Amino acid sequence: MVALIVLNFWQTANYKIVRDWTTLNYVTLATESACITFFLCSLLMAILVSVFLVVIAWPIAFFVVRFWRRYKLIFSLLLAVPFLSGEVLRLIALQGMLGPTGLINCALLRMGRPRCGLSCIPTRPLSSPSSIFTCR
Repeated sequence: MVALIVLNFWQTANYKIVRDWTTLNYVTLATESACITFFLCSLLMAILVSVFLVVIAWPIAFFVVRFWRRYKLIFSLLLAVPFLSGEVLRLIALQGMLGPTGLINCALLRMGRPRCGLSCIPTRPLSSPSSIFTCR
């Protein structure tokens, strides 16, 4: 947080940070019409999205607490799980499927095949469409 505040008072020149203390960023933000327009549009969009989500979330929370109290944990998890699908969870899921004791090797063992030692390791970030796996 401190770094963000400090960066507010530094300039940029040719896409590089110049460590000169100035309030020019705030002057530009307050005087340029494009900056003011973008700021107001962003603020309006944030307010509209917040109101929209409260209008949707409030009835859902009310019904979960009021009528489905018994299944409160399940509904809470169902609503929260889509937001937890980050890189780490994807990697853990792939490790569970492709690891030495993963789903594929266990299925091969049940079919009577010897353990093949399949161990796949991603060589690029999983978010890129061209992820390459090196299998050993």
